Amino acid sequence: MNDKHWSRIRRQRLSRRSVLKASARAGVGAAGLALVGCGEDDDDDAQPQAVVQQEQQQEQAMQQQAEQQAQQEEQPEPEQQQAMQEEQQQQAVAQQAQQQQQQQPAVQQQQQQQQQEQVAAEPEPVGPPQGGTLRLGIVYSPANYSAPYAGDIAFGPAIWETLTKYGADGLTPEPHLAESWEFNDDQTVLTITLRPGLTFHDGKPLTADEVKKSLERMDDEDVANSQVKSIFNKYVSAVTAIDDTTLQLALAWPGEAIFDALHFANIHDADAIPGLEGYTQVNASGAFKFDTDSYEVDVYARGDRFEDSYDPAALDAVEWRTFQDAESMALALQAGELDMVYDLPKSWHSSLAEDAGFQVELAPPTSLQWVLGMVGTGRGGGHEIMDDPKVRRAMYRVIDRKRITAEIFEGLSEEKNVLWPRFSPGYNESLDQDYFNVDEARELITEAGYGDGTPPLKIACIAFQQEALDMAQIIQQDAAAAGINVEPEAMEFSTWLERFLAGTHEGLYMALFSFFAMHPQTLPVMNYQMRIPNSCAYDSPEYQAMIDGWPTADSEDKRQALLDEFNRILDQEPWVAPICTTVSIWASQSNVKGFWQDVVGRPRLQDVYFDDA
Repeated sequence: MNDKHWSRIRRQRLSRRSVLKASARAGVGAAGLALVGCGEDDDDDAQPQAVVQQEQQQEQAMQQQAEQQAQQEEQPEPEQQQAMQEEQQQQAVAQQAQQQQQQQPAVQQQQQQQQQEQVAAEPEPVGPPQGGTLRLGIVYSPANYSAPYAGDIAFGPAIWETLTKYGADGLTPEPHLAESWEFNDDQTVLTITLRPGLTFHDGKPLTADEVKKSLERMDDEDVANSQVKSIFNKYVSAVTAIDDTTLQLALAWPGEAIFDALHFANIHDADAIPGLEGYTQVNASGAFKFDTDSYEVDVYARGDRFEDSYDPAALDAVEWRTFQDAESMALALQAGELDMVYDLPKSWHSSLAEDAGFQVELAPPTSLQWVLGMVGTGRGGGHEIMDDPKVRRAMYRVIDRKRITAEIFEGLSEEKNVLWPRFSPGYNESLDQDYFNVDEARELITEAGYGDGTPPLKIACIAFQQEALDMAQIIQQDAAAAGINVEPEAMEFSTWLERFLAGTHEGLYMALFSFFAMHPQTLPVMNYQMRIPNSCAYDSPEYQAMIDGWPTADSEDKRQALLDEFNRILDQEPWVAPICTTVSIWASQSNVKGFWQDVVGRPRLQDVYFDDA
C-alpha cells in the first residue's frame, strides 16, 4: 500500500469500539489486535519495521471490513456472511503476496552474505613451498659438454632456457622465452613474440636482437659442436629482429620441424660465449644462475635461483655433485647425502622403488634407444657384405628384442621394432611388428649368396658400455643360427668414435640413437647416423631425393608422401636396426616433489620443491 492510503486511514481515527466490532465480524480476533496496541503512537519510529508493517496490514484489513459492514447493513444476514468470507479470503491472499515481496530482498541479502562468507573462508591458492637447495648427484661432469648449445641433460636445461620446448607427451610446442608465435599461410615464415622484460643472468636485456645473435652464433667455427650446430641454417634462411620483442624466422624448410631445433637451441649472451671456456663467465637465460666462484671442475657446480626469470624456481639453488661411479652416487643417496641422482644403476631400481623413503622415475622411452649399425663400403671402410640390403634385413631379423629387454634391462626397457614413437607423424602401425625370425633371416642370407655362411663380421662396442657387449653376445648367438658369423669387439672410446664419425667400422657397431621422437625429417639433419654422409656410409638416390624434398613440401599431403617414402626406405634398405630404449633412472628422497621430464627426457628442475609436511 502507498503512504497516502495509510494517511487517509489514520485521519479517519476509527474508534476502538468500531474496530473491535469490525474485527469480530472479519474474524481477525484478539491475537491480531495485539499488534495494534492501545495508544495513538502507531507511527513510532522505534517500532521494528516488521511490526509496523503487520500493524498496517491489520489496520487496513479492519478498516476495509468496517466499511464493508456499513455498506452491508441493509443486506440479509446470509449474504453479509458470504461477502465477508469472500473478502477475507481475498485479503489473506493479498497479505501473503505482500509478505513474500517484503521478505524476498531479505532472503536474497542473506544468501549473498552467506556466499561472501564462504568465499572469505576459502584459502587463496598458493604455489609449492619455496626454498631449499637440491643436492643432485651426477656421474658426468658439466665440463664434458660443450656449452651453451649442448650440455648434460641434468645440468644444461636448468642454466639455459629456449624459446619453446615440447611438453611431456608429444610434439606440441610450449612457450618458454617465447610468449607466442604464428606461421604465415604456407608455414614459410614464423613470427615469434618474446615475453616482455626478459633479461640474461647479469641483467642485460634479452631482446629479439640478442636472440637473433644467439641463434646465428650456433654455426660459427669458434663455437663448440652441439645437437644444433650446422643444422639451424638447414631450417632457417634468415633471422630478423622486428622490434625488441618480435623475431621473424624465414624458413628454408616449411612446417613445424623448426620447433625441433628451437627445443634444443639454448639462448645465451652471444657476446659472452668466450667466457664459457672453463665456465669463467656464464651469462645464460635459465631458471638458475651459474655460480662461477664455487665451480670445481669434475667435482661441484651450483646454480642459484634467478629471481628475474619469467618462471622463477621454487628452490633456492641446485648443487651438482659429480661422482666417479654410479654405485658410489647411489650409496650417497641412500645415506641421505644427496636429495636426487641421475643415472641410478639398474640394480638399485627395485630396492629403492619398494622403499617408502625414496622415489624412482625412468626417463621417457622417447629419450634414447640402442641400435645396431650396419656399415657398408661407401666411405672407404665397412664391409662389402653390408652393401647388400638383403643382408641388412637379415640382421634386422636376428635381434631378439624381447629377450634383450628382459635379461639385460630387467624389464625396464621397451623393445623397438621401428624408430618412431607412436605419437610421431612417421609412425606406421603396420610396420611396428616383432621382426625376430631366424628362418626368414637364413632365407635372406641364402638369397644374398651366403648359403654356407657369411664371412666374420665385427660388432664394435665401446669397452665401458657393458650393456652393448651383452646385447652383441645375444645377437651373436641368434645370428649364428641364421648363418651370419658375428663377433663382439670391445673398443676404446676414442677409436670407436673416430671410426663412427668416419663411417669406417668393420661391418657392425652398437650405439645409442637420439632425436627419433622429433619430427621424422629432423633425423637426416640432427642425427649423425641418418645424415648424408653418415656413420653407416649409407647413401642412395632415393634417400637423397627424400631429404631434398622437404624444403618444397609446403602442404600436409606433400609431407605425408615424403614420410611414406622414408618408411619404405627404412623397411627395405635398413642401415640401422632399432633394438630397445635405454634405461636412465632418476631417484630422489621422498620429500622431493614436482619433478617431471619433457618428451625427450630433459628435466624441469625449476618445478622441483621440498615437501617436508
